[in-house]
Amino acid sequence: MQTVGCLTAWIALSPISPVLAQSVSLCFFIPTATAAPAITGMLGGNVGFLTSYLFLGNMATILTAPLLIPLFSQHGANLTYLSFMLQVFCKVTPTLLLPLFLAWGVRMVSPAVSAAIVRKSWISYYIWAVMILILISSTFDSLFAPGQKNWLLEAILALAGVSVCLLLFYAGRRTGRRFSMPIASGQALAQKNLLFGMWLVFQYLDMAVLITLTAYSIFQNMFNAWQLWQHDRRAAA
Repeated sequence: MQTVGCLTAWIALSPISPVLAQSVSLCFFIPTATAAPAITGMLGGNVGFLTSYLFLGNMATILTAPLLIPLFSQHGANLTYLSFMLQVFCKVTPTLLLPLFLAWGVRMVSPAVSAAIVRKSWISYYIWAVMILILISSTFDSLFAPGQKNWLLEAILALAGVSVCLLLFYAGRRTGRRFSMPIASGQALAQKNLLFGMWLVFQYLDMAVLITLTAYSIFQNMFNAWQLWQHDRRAAA
């Protein structure tokens, strides 16, 4: 669905605005965030399903990024498929495979330590929040830097980020209800690895795309905070 949504957005929007097309396409293409299982667990969702989706989705991103990103920008057109794939692989795997192998290793060597870490899994939410705060701060620093601004385009890009985020949460939850996994499906589809998206922007795309990613991040975090508040309120009732 990530690839289909990415290509559909590009085909529909590139005649209107290449920057807008890049922004919306990237929001669809970015894989699931590594913090998504932590949020899903705090919401009482299916963590096992989301972890599997996270792994497969990120592996699919490594394989498809060298094919899709050169469609949006000429910056990566001079790279071979293998060299582009290796760049993405080196960016994705440290935050995906390394924690996975460490978790397996700790569970095998010391189940007691593994259980203690699981009981403190809420700490990962705050680490993730600090990372997102850094992303938002750096984007606002670029946004308000001296220079000529197109405020209408920037407003449209921000609105696009919020709209895509809302659409993905809605589509994920609606699809997940058919399999009794609305929480996990919603987080899998909508909670994005925005730091990876920011790296793609810095390397290959128009810097204005960061506005869309920032707006997506803010709305994503607001929605997750609202979900956690609702979950805690129902649990306390």
